[in-house]
Amino acid sequence: MAWGSDPDFAAERRPDGSWQVSRHERGSVRPYAEVPDEDGLVLLLLEHHRAHPFPLAHRTDTVPVERLVGSATSGTES
Repeated sequence: MAWGSDPDFAAERRPDGSWQVSRHERGSVRPYAEVPDEDGLVLLLLEHHRAHPFPLAHRTDTVPVERLVGSATSGTES
């Protein structure tokens, strides 16, 4: 699984079910994180996308985004 661009990230599943995440930037590859399972990987992705919500020149209305975040955390759609 891969996401992002400059830097980009890749996650490889290990035999024990954990994930090794690496960061690739301008030719270098470095370990970024280790997460114990798929739930941990989802939380890592959410944390990353909250810190870097949209690509450059992309914008959105915050009200629908806040409603979606609330729905995602409560398990219901408003």
